[in-house]
Amino acid sequence: MASSMIAASAKELYKDSQVSVSELKPGVAVMETWDNTTMYLVEGSERALLIDTGTKCDSLAYIVKKLTDKPV
Repeated sequence: MASSMIAASAKELYKDSQVSVSELKPGVAVMETWDNTTMYLVEGSERALLIDTGTKCDSLAYIVKKLTDKPV
């Protein structure tokens, strides 16, 4: 639940019925799914890293492509 409180105070980047994405700081996004799975997208200078690909987010690949153009 702590990440939900962090995301609530962060800038919302994307939201649909399955997931809410918020920017924690430039280059770091937190993704929270409807079933309380938390994922992180960390963008480096050349690549991006997705931590914990979640459990039930059908649109994950689409959302990641909206957030970064770097290889994941």
